[in-house]
Amino acid sequence: MSFEGLQIGRTALAGNQIALDTIGRNIAHANDPDYARRHVEAETLADGGILTRVRQALSESLDKDTMREKSNLGLYSSQQEVMERVEGVINELSDQDLSSALDNFYTALENLSLTPHDVPARTHAIESGAKLADMFHVMADEFIKIRQTVDQEISDTALKMNTLLTRLAGLNNEIARIEGGSLAEPAADLRDERRKLLGEFSDIMNVTISEQSNGMVIVQTTGRVLVSGGEAREVTVDRSSGASQLRWKSDNGPVQPASGRLAGLLKSRDQFLASRMTELDTLARNLAWEFNKAHNTGRGLDGLREVTAETRVDPGFLLRPLDIAEVDAFSPGRYFKPRNGILTVEVRNDTTGSTDEVDLAIPLVGANKMSLEDLRQNLDQLEHLTASVDLVGRLVIKSDDGYSFFVKNDTSNVAAFLGLNNFFSGNTAASFNVKAAVQAEPRLFAAGKSAAPGDNTNMQAMVSSRDAIVDGNLSLFRSYQNFVSTVATDTDRLKALKSNQDRILADVQQRRQSVSGVSLDEEAADMLRYQRSYQASARFIAMQDEIMKILMSLV
Repeated sequence: MSFEGLQIGRTALAGNQIALDTIGRNIAHANDPDYARRHVEAETLADGGILTRVRQALSESLDKDTMREKSNLGLYSSQQEVMERVEGVINELSDQDLSSALDNFYTALENLSLTPHDVPARTHAIESGAKLADMFHVMADEFIKIRQTVDQEISDTALKMNTLLTRLAGLNNEIARIEGGSLAEPAADLRDERRKLLGEFSDIMNVTISEQSNGMVIVQTTGRVLVSGGEAREVTVDRSSGASQLRWKSDNGPVQPASGRLAGLLKSRDQFLASRMTELDTLARNLAWEFNKAHNTGRGLDGLREVTAETRVDPGFLLRPLDIAEVDAFSPGRYFKPRNGILTVEVRNDTTGSTDEVDLAIPLVGANKMSLEDLRQNLDQLEHLTASVDLVGRLVIKSDDGYSFFVKNDTSNVAAFLGLNNFFSGNTAASFNVKAAVQAEPRLFAAGKSAAPGDNTNMQAMVSSRDAIVDGNLSLFRSYQNFVSTVATDTDRLKALKSNQDRILADVQQRRQSVSGVSLDEEAADMLRYQRSYQASARFIAMQDEIMKILMSLV
């Protein structure tokens, strides 16, 4: 009977020691959010002894909720970061933004209309146009840099994903080996590490977890297993399209996360940034087109004597209608087409000052539409002008010695389409610029419609281009304001979503901590309880030992 008492005391003492060690471990990890609190469970054995097991305080549902909300937060956070950078590039409400550059340019045009013959005023207007172009260049360059940064982060994510997946597969093996298919002695530290890595992975992309009877977990995303047992399915980076595309190594399928930072980065690069860059290019393109339409129907201080169009018409389309002609990617006519109308050309005798106006019909409706060759022939038939098409499909117009010419009116927009006398060049924000010839010679600025001193009759059309309808029912300025508003609205929306998601995640984590977290007050109370129990077990063993001694002395 006394030997049985000693056995009971020994197991009680060992159990209390385990409990105190567990409490010490809990206190040491009180500030670790990935640590799951341990507690002891005692089971009475048939011989009266006590079996003590260490368990983790876990809630599978709260763990899954935490991972899901981390993925959602990663989605919103990564998008917000990108949008705030874009908002910083736009830099609206400062004196270094695009709207200020637009205002300065059109203010310079209004000032020029007062003294159109003044070369310094012309130079100032041209320089204001060049500064406007510089602002487009800066914004386009910054957008490209942001896109490259996001693309690099997407590429870097592949390495992080592979590292995490490989480590999770390794932990599966280690946990299964230690636990031996039984949770009687769980590999608690390894499980904590695995839970932490799963949290990190859920920040990258959405995953679901299911634990098997052997302690291993299967990690899945939409329709695909990422980790099964000790096997990890890695990703590769495909840059064949120029941008980083993540693909599953097993079958080369695209990685398409529904949430997480990776989903936010992909959406930011391929949708938000792509749309904003397209909108900026469209704004620059529309501005150039509307202003060039006005500039093409004016005259500088000197008339034109030789003009080579900017638009290059594909040789196979020289005899086909102008409104369907294929042109090269850098031509003004790439995005805009001429229409049915009248082209008025004025030819001037620079010696006598006499002029001759000719209206050329530009038929682009019905069966007999005008081709570039038709236009060349019509221009070539005008007195004192010769017209040809060069080897790359550009219209070339020359006047006889002593004569000059310019396009006085153009309801067909064919002059702007061909780029006969453009002020701006380029079809994108990055290529938008004041033509080099105009910057080199301010006298080419087409402020008037005659050789008369002080003629500013074309200035009103150029100033009015700011109010031209270019996007549905929006003017150029309203189009830019809409661009700025879209960025601001999207940024504010993501800020609100992220802020709300921060609160949701904090609530889930708080509920998870109430189950798995360490309470120092509770641990202190348990430590006192088990310390007294330990002392009582020690006294019990001492008492049993004394009884044994007495019994032995009686033998």
